[in-house]
This record gives sequence, C-alpha cells and structure tokens, in this order.
Amino acid sequence: MPETLHGEALRRIAAITRQMRQLENELREAIVAARAVGTPVTRIAEVAETSRDTIYRWLRAAGSARQTGCDDTREEVARLNA
Repeated sequence: MPETLHGEALRRIAAITRQMRQLENELREAIVAARAVGTPVTRIAEVAETSRDTIYRWLRAAGSARQTGCDDTREEVARLNA
C-alpha cells in the first residue's frame, strides 16, 4: 500500500512538472511576442513577475534561435528547457 501511495505521489509530481514546463514555454513565447510589438522590457517584467535580467536572457535566447536557423521560438524554448 505505501508503495502505491509513493507511486501516485511521484506521478502527480511528474505531471505537475510537465505542466509547469509547458506554461513556462508559453510564457517565454508571450514575452518574445510582446517585445516584438514594442512592449517595454520593464513592463513585461512587471506583468510576468520576474526580473528584467530574466526577460533579457529569454529574449537573447530567442534571438540566437533565429540566428541559428530555428524559425520557431517554441523549438528554442523547448531546447533551453531540456
């Protein structure tokens, strides 16, 4: 019985982790899109409740994806999260 409970708990943790990664990917895509239309980094950071440094890091990563021939930001975000 305890093994079953442990397994259930671990499966829930794994599922939540997958959801968090998906949400982070969506957040990064939205941040790149907001910046692409000229939204100030400071405002993006405020709304995303994260630091400007994090926003700049994600934007640099997305920019390097385009420079390396990766046309899809989602692909780059997934690579960064791997």
